[in-house]
Amino acid sequence: MEYRIIDNNLWENAEGNKECFLQIEITDGGEIWRKAARISSVDVAKVVADPNAINAVATEMANRAVIVRPQEKIDDENRRLQRLEEVKLETAQEEARVEQIKLDIIKEGKILEK
Repeated sequence: MEYRIIDNNLWENAEGNKECFLQIEITDGGEIWRKAARISSVDVAKVVADPNAINAVATEMANRAVIVRPQEKIDDENRRLQRLEEVKLETAQEEARVEQIKLDIIKEGKILEK
């Protein structure tokens, strides 16, 4: 596994506390993906004390990301399949509406013919 830091944004919030947003790009077995998060206050304190500590924080983030990635992929696929089923249902409902409209038009045509 390899990673690179995309964004490391340290700032002070309205209460005067330091916060940090970290975004990394991970390469693992041919797959490349990104992870981003606000880091914990403990990690922020480490980075404030030593700016090079961001590398250790990024390594921890990357290691956690590699562990949860297989489940994320399964969840993404399940969401994709669920959305596909929703679209199929919406399509079937729309086709049923169209068929009902056609039947209504045929009925109106027969009534007018009388």
